[in-house]
Amino acid sequence: MRKIYVLLFVFLFIGSSNLVHAEDKATKQGSSYDVKKLYLDNGFTEVNEAIKKTEDLLKKNLELPTRVPPITFTHIIGSFSSTSGGPNLEISYLDENSPRTRFKILVSKKPPSSNVSKKIRLEDGNELLYYNHSDFDVFVVEKKELGYTFMIDKESSKKITMDGVVKIVNSME
Repeated sequence: MRKIYVLLFVFLFIGSSNLVHAEDKATKQGSSYDVKKLYLDNGFTEVNEAIKKTEDLLKKNLELPTRVPPITFTHIIGSFSSTSGGPNLEISYLDENSPRTRFKILVSKKPPSSNVSKKIRLEDGNELLYYNHSDFDVFVVEKKELGYTFMIDKESSKKITMDGVVKIVNSME
């Protein structure tokens, strides 16, 4: 079962990487592109639609943060999929003026597991696990039988402190 979650994490990461390359290519060619259209053309939907599909399948409300990182985002896009492991939700916060600026929230039945670099105790007693990945800083917490993964690209992570991420995760309602 653990392998399924690792594969899910890798699949979501690779899918996102393909979009990054498409954005980079359009930027290098001097093309004007609509980042939202790019994501919608690649299986993403309006974020509220993706959240509703996930909640309908789970038959419960998701706990999502009321805070976001203190950086600029021009779009929020969602993606929903249902696999044998359960529903999977991805919420991506994007900045069309800075293709590398990304903040993601992934919700699944169980969080992916990897080598933990740091554990942080949250206000509600849960542990926030930190992983250092080559392209993202990854934070994982389990709440009410769901795994929440927060991914921040390396460029943005220079502007967001560990305490800032803890505040975001503590704001989950």
